[in-house]
Amino acid sequence: MLRSSIYSAGALLIGATAFAQSDLSSRVHPITAPVKNAGTLNLATGQWTRHGNQAQGVGPGTIYNNTCDTPYYFGIFETEVINDEGRIPSTTSPAVDFTPGAANGSSRPGCADSYAIDGFQIAYCSDEIGPVSVELNFFELYDTCEVPPAPVAAFAIDGLPGSSGAVAGSPNSLACWIVTFDLNAPPQTTSLVFSMLGDGDGVYDADLTLDLFGWTFEVTSGQPLNNGASGPLIQGDEFVCAGYDGTVFDSPVVDTSEPGTGMTSQDAFRIDPIVDPPTAVPGCYWFGGAPGNPFGSFHLELYQSDMEPCNLDVGLSSCTPGDGTTTTMCPCFVSAGQIADPGHGCGNSVFTGGAIISATGSDFTAGADDVTMTVADVPTGVSLVILLQGASLAPLAGTPFHDGVRCMGTLVRITNKADNGCGVGCQPLGGDDLAIDSSVSFGPGAGDPSITSIQGTPAGTFGYAGWYRNAAAGWCPPNFANISQQLGLAWF
Repeated sequence: MLRSSIYSAGALLIGATAFAQSDLSSRVHPITAPVKNAGTLNLATGQWTRHGNQAQGVGPGTIYNNTCDTPYYFGIFETEVINDEGRIPSTTSPAVDFTPGAANGSSRPGCADSYAIDGFQIAYCSDEIGPVSVELNFFELYDTCEVPPAPVAAFAIDGLPGSSGAVAGSPNSLACWIVTFDLNAPPQTTSLVFSMLGDGDGVYDADLTLDLFGWTFEVTSGQPLNNGASGPLIQGDEFVCAGYDGTVFDSPVVDTSEPGTGMTSQDAFRIDPIVDPPTAVPGCYWFGGAPGNPFGSFHLELYQSDMEPCNLDVGLSSCTPGDGTTTTMCPCFVSAGQIADPGHGCGNSVFTGGAIISATGSDFTAGADDVTMTVADVPTGVSLVILLQGASLAPLAGTPFHDGVRCMGTLVRITNKADNGCGVGCQPLGGDDLAIDSSVSFGPGAGDPSITSIQGTPAGTFGYAGWYRNAAAGWCPPNFANISQQLGLAWF
């Protein structure tokens, strides 16, 4: 049985910001040892829960995920502090789909405006013999590469795994570890949970100086760090992994084991103080610029264990002319002033704001196959409404289609409601009562078979739209049909 989730597209207002970075690619080292999962350390009790070796830990309620894999780590020196950044979205964050190979600032709305961080995860390589100590700090309202504000949480952590080699710096002495930290699990008596506002101040400002959080990483073991041979894993790449992948904000499918590039993470970081090269000064650095070089960001996951996915049942629709989800205007905009209301298709002869397709149902619920789609604001008395399915095109790619605009590729007629047929391969549901309230529904909520049984579609992501007749004399000639906006669903 296939289940579904609804996704959306929107516009991200912030753009790439230029920083005056200096190149530290000379301190990028290949990972020559297996990256092992050390397990989970309860910071209040000091108790470990061990896990087997695996490439990446999986956290419940992941709200930040910067684990997109690279084969490198960054070597740091004693006393050096790395300052990195990311974004946890508030509910006002925009929805912007990921385009592979493009630095497009992929984004999703948040599930809250404030989050209770009850766990986090780091990853590092070390050739230190014996236990490793680190200090970590977290900040709100962090401006990339600037001196950080006062932390909202600070942790000095001892006893982390290091190298088991006989001599630091000797062949095969490197060890690499993923470590997860639990801040609020029994039997501890004192909670270490801390709060962080979404988008830095609880609201999306479309401003990199106001929407990001910051965090620092420092090795404090007191041993010489062998000329920069220990340090955090370089992770994240906005050209490869989406900013919402592996988090509860993802849509259309949430998979917290999926690697991601922390939302709005920048290809830049601050070191303060800096030891090597001797002529360097505290400030902004990178590894030469992605793509082509490692992305200047480091492994981090943040958790709120009771946070559930929030972008699966609702969301903004896509392919609405003029609102940023397609740049293609309505076909009769020039000749007749044809427009589209937000979230609707192009206007028709009765509803000048256009028809709309929406969906309800149980997403991400085991055994559920109850998605019902509704096409509303169609003219009273139309004789045919067809439910169309097709592969979604790029978010801004639209093409005129009768009196409307479509953003899907090859269209498949999967079903209709009318008093006549809808074409080869289409399964008519019958009935000519669709125009009673100018809307028609398809699926179990309307007493029909499930959408999956009607369409017979394998797992995958598809767009849906309602195609309807609109043969009103003098309205947007010479076409006699129109289409709603597009709704995206993923079946799995």
